[in-house]
Amino acid sequence: MGEHDEDGPWSAWERHAQWWQDGYTDGADPEYEELILPLACEWLADRRRALDIGTGEGQLARALLGAGVGQVTG
Repeated sequence: MGEHDEDGPWSAWERHAQWWQDGYTDGADPEYEELILPLACEWLADRRRALDIGTGEGQLARALLGAGVGQVTG
């Protein structure tokens, strides 16, 4: 059984992820993009490594890489 099969480990995400993608990615959540991401980048910009637990779409991981964090794992 592959990871994206109907009953595979990703099946629940694949069935229910659209609401998250519609509501919280690609600029759809201004508070997250305007407040949370810049604050996280400010606090972590001088770090060599960061771990983004529950990375979801990877917005924070991408922002941290753009802020100069050397290695980000999401």
